[in-house]
Amino acid sequence: MFSRGATPGKVRTWCYDEELEDFTADATMLDLWVLDQLGTLFQDAAQNATLDAELRDGKVVFFLHLLGLDTTGHSYRPHSKEYMHNIAVVDAVVRDAEKLVSDFYDPDNTRTPIIAWGKGIRGPLPDVDSSSHDEYSLPWELGHLYRRDVEQADIAALMSTLIGINWPVNSVGVLPDVDPTRPGYLASAELEKTQAHAALVNAQVNPLESTSGAVPIRVAALAEIDKMLNNGLFEEARLASVALIAKALEGLQYLQTYDRVFIRMIVILAYTGWAAYASLYIFRPQIATAPLATTAISSTILVGIFGYLSLQQSPWMFYCYVIFPWYFWSQIIIYTAFPVRNFLLSHGRTAGSYARYLMQFTLVLGVLQGMVLLFIAAAMGITASSITSLQAKNGLSIVNQVSGWHPSPSSRILSLFLGLGVCFVILSISVEGLFYTSLVGTLFLWVEVEAMLRGVSDKRKPDSTSYSFQVDDLRIAIFFLFFVQIAFFGTGNVASISSFYLEPVYRLVPIFNPFLMASLLIFKIIAPYVMLSIFFAALNSRLGLPPFSLFLVAVTLTDVMTITFFLNVTDTGSWLEIGQSITFFVIASLLLVWSAGICVIGEYLMADVLAASKVKED
Repeated sequence: MFSRGATPGKVRTWCYDEELEDFTADATMLDLWVLDQLGTLFQDAAQNATLDAELRDGKVVFFLHLLGLDTTGHSYRPHSKEYMHNIAVVDAVVRDAEKLVSDFYDPDNTRTPIIAWGKGIRGPLPDVDSSSHDEYSLPWELGHLYRRDVEQADIAALMSTLIGINWPVNSVGVLPDVDPTRPGYLASAELEKTQAHAALVNAQVNPLESTSGAVPIRVAALAEIDKMLNNGLFEEARLASVALIAKALEGLQYLQTYDRVFIRMIVILAYTGWAAYASLYIFRPQIATAPLATTAISSTILVGIFGYLSLQQSPWMFYCYVIFPWYFWSQIIIYTAFPVRNFLLSHGRTAGSYARYLMQFTLVLGVLQGMVLLFIAAAMGITASSITSLQAKNGLSIVNQVSGWHPSPSSRILSLFLGLGVCFVILSISVEGLFYTSLVGTLFLWVEVEAMLRGVSDKRKPDSTSYSFQVDDLRIAIFFLFFVQIAFFGTGNVASISSFYLEPVYRLVPIFNPFLMASLLIFKIIAPYVMLSIFFAALNSRLGLPPFSLFLVAVTLTDVMTITFFLNVTDTGSWLEIGQSITFFVIASLLLVWSAGICVIGEYLMADVLAASKVKED
């Protein structure tokens, strides 16, 4: 991978064949192969003067990729005895590789003298008895000068201070005290750091000068620190520098978060507006055209917000941010002109209507018992007739063929369950196959329980065009979001992609093939979601709900969770805390898209059988 795009002849690579990356074999041979190639390279250099000169030339880098440990970890997991054995092999490989390098090169090759001069560097110090030197540096004929060793990790901190740039974020180096007898170096370093932070603040905002001509606080503080240095008050200068650095960082934080409250307000209004806007498709307000006064008010609000942004000289992206919440809330204002009272009255039932409904429902239950027995008898008769006809070599009649191929939602669900179940079991380890079966069984019971609670039968479904929102829909949406989480966490852990081990994959693909293996793992993750999607579509049809109506309710609930994670996003603390806060918000946002995809898949897979079932009922 390092040779691609490099200058021809600059990078040399040695690679083993892909067939050796076998997850079912002993992967330690991959690490031993790398060590053997390194030893062969040094042996060839002893007999090849050209190769020896190239290896002893400057800027030579050896990269040994020990893939065996990674392969063993995927195959047997980190706590297995195979993985522990592979760790011991890697330790031996590193020890032998270090010996090969030391034998080929001089052991002193890792020590590099640092010669530096210029601003901020002290002059050489005398060393009368050469106590700071050893046999390595005595031949330099610099024994009369003090030798100060610098740790390798400290070089980045030293160079960053000298050239006036920010320290590396992940650096563990400490600024070397190159002259312990003169604290002036450390004070100068603090002054340069202070000037760097102050310049960073100055680059983002122009300071507002006082009308009285007073010197800005930042410039006055720097002048005071410079005065302390000139007077030899080094400790006072350091304390003043630390105080000014704190103020500079506080100012930088203020500038970076100046628009945070405004942006958060826009995002919250956008999410809540989207949730309220989605509710319009649930409650379906009856209004043909938007009132002119309402449209004028919403347009005036938008113009006022744009005027405020113009006065603030806000970036052009802020104008785009504002459009989303403005559009959602303007639509809500336009289409909710009717009082809520009228909506409730128009959808209410009287006590008399409930009594008539209960009497009709009791009659329907009595009729359904006989219909169920009739269907069972018809199914048994068709099956017996088909068996007799096939045994007599007479073929199947048209009636038997049509009856046997009658498309129903239950038959489609069963066929998909069995078809995906075989593949899922092959890709399963331990009891994951039972999870798939349990999930499907729970989804089936969920659909039946919701239908019973709603009082809906297979032969009498409410009209989806006249359906009105009910409080029970919140429960259904919550269960849907619950199953969305269960379908994923049942076979893996979202916190770590490494939780999807390769045991079920390398039984089918023993040789490393990332694209094929990833495809199989993705199929394993998606299979439970396919079953969830078809059950959700069947539930929509069973209850006579409009397509995606329950999804819109789920979107409203998900927006609340997304706003919560959005407010918890932080830019302070450890990288883990910052990353987790951002990850939770991103996952909650992607849940909206993923849930929409689930609904689309379910409606597509069940479209023909649900349509045929509806036509038959009509």
